[in-house]
Amino acid sequence: MIQDGGARVNKFRSVYSQTTEYKLYKNGKFFNIKEDPMEIAHIDILTTEQRQIKSMLKEELDKIPDLEENSKYIWENKRIKDYR
Repeated sequence: MIQDGGARVNKFRSVYSQTTEYKLYKNGKFFNIKEDPMEIAHIDILTTEQRQIKSMLKEELDKIPDLEENSKYIWENKRIKDYR
């Protein structure tokens, strides 16, 4: 999933995969979003179950390409060019 919160937060766009309880970013940060919905402290020490979930999420993330630098602006410029 690619998250895009608008022009103001464009620098925070990121690729991640998640379950209803856990979220793994492409950069490797892993959060329990039920217990930490603001994603303040990523999980460093994982239980066996968390390792399995993180591994499953990583498999999904490996299928998604990294975001290009300034990809939002590249996409917008292409869209405008194609529209004209």
